[in-house]
Amino acid sequence: MPQVHLAGLRGRARRGVLTRQPFCRREKPVDVTRGATSALECAPSGNGARAWVIGVASLFAAVLTWTLLAVSGRILGPESYAAFMVVWGFVFLEVGLLQGLQQEVTRAVATAERSHPAGQTQDRSGGSILRLGLSAGVVGAAVLLATSPLWGARLFGADWLSITTATTVAFAGYALYSVVNGALAGRRRWSDYSVSIAVESVLRLVLVLTVIAVGGGLAGQAWGLAGAGLTWVALLGRRGVRAAAREAGDVALGRMAAGAGQAMVATGCSAILIAGFPVLMKITTTGALPPEAGVVLAAVVATRAPLLLPLNAFQAVLLSRFVFAREEIMRTLGRLLALVALVTVAGAGLAYVAGPLLLRLLYGDAYVIGPVLIAVLVVGAGLITMQTMSGSAVLALNKHRVFAAGWVIATVVAVAMLSTELSVGARSALALTIGPLTGLLVNIVTLAVHGARRP
Repeated sequence: MPQVHLAGLRGRARRGVLTRQPFCRREKPVDVTRGATSALECAPSGNGARAWVIGVASLFAAVLTWTLLAVSGRILGPESYAAFMVVWGFVFLEVGLLQGLQQEVTRAVATAERSHPAGQTQDRSGGSILRLGLSAGVVGAAVLLATSPLWGARLFGADWLSITTATTVAFAGYALYSVVNGALAGRRRWSDYSVSIAVESVLRLVLVLTVIAVGGGLAGQAWGLAGAGLTWVALLGRRGVRAAAREAGDVALGRMAAGAGQAMVATGCSAILIAGFPVLMKITTTGALPPEAGVVLAAVVATRAPLLLPLNAFQAVLLSRFVFAREEIMRTLGRLLALVALVTVAGAGLAYVAGPLLLRLLYGDAYVIGPVLIAVLVVGAGLITMQTMSGSAVLALNKHRVFAAGWVIATVVAVAMLSTELSVGARSALALTIGPLTGLLVNIVTLAVHGARRP
């Protein structure tokens, strides 16, 4: 699923000095031994009016994504849709993992610009972001190819060799896409950045639906998803994108790679439960996923959309709010969680009454689901939204390990629920409610302890 591109500025503990963040709205000293939370803490002064462009582009991409999932589900039918969602989940698990790479590139390029403002010759002693992307892509692709015999057939069935090759190409392509987007954000080229987000979602929709329309199998669908990772190539005609590909960071390549690795751990943890849920479902199921799994996954997509679509588009604003008002984090978060809880309760009631009918209207008559199950899935969508919001609050306090731990614990609990002997629907309902609830509690306890320790 589309995720907001948060540029976590990792702490540099080498010199233990105070420095100013690049392009901050308000200049304030930041202890770089602790690290800043995000490039949003340094929202680009003079470009605030363009923030809506990024929000609109993110929302546009999210709407196209959910549209693609709904149309493909209607065409494929529940059983084939379940298999498609496993491939989809795997690719977007890769994309979520690579968000950490993009974060580090944004930090590195932004800091390099701060050190060499306009009018000065830029020092190219920093590592090339393109080399960083190529290195990450090659290493990741090599790991995927080397290990694919261990998991490929279990996840993807008979066509596992072609599909794992496609997902490997997708990882390499999205690694380069991530560093280019990270450089665009670091240089505050918001127009190019927004175009990149929009074009990637359009290219994916066209490629995948074309494959499905001509009767292409699961392998062809996987290659359609992989093709969207080449968006950065299609955009090289834009001067800003070409300039971004030539950018260098503020430190050597090795140090950038280490920072990216740390960031990728955190982003990968959240991606497992959000984007990778179909993969978890497949791993914990013996044999092929039944048609019921396709119905459940369609319901998960439909129930998450009303909450996660706006959150994905405006999560950047939310994190920025937390960063600039840290002393009021619990109060702000409490109000937001109460609002989400209210919407969730109302949505669950509506889903119980009209959810089964709406799902059939959206996906087709083959997608039959019980009112209780779809209502519980709405509750799960609300809980994962609340965990995401509380995770942003935790990040605003520079508690990156707690952020990762919350998602890891939630995922472990979800896997435990999926491993029970219950039906696919019951296992999924338990995993998508108890898992995020556990992660939410981890974040809330952390925030409460932090508030109690404040002088």
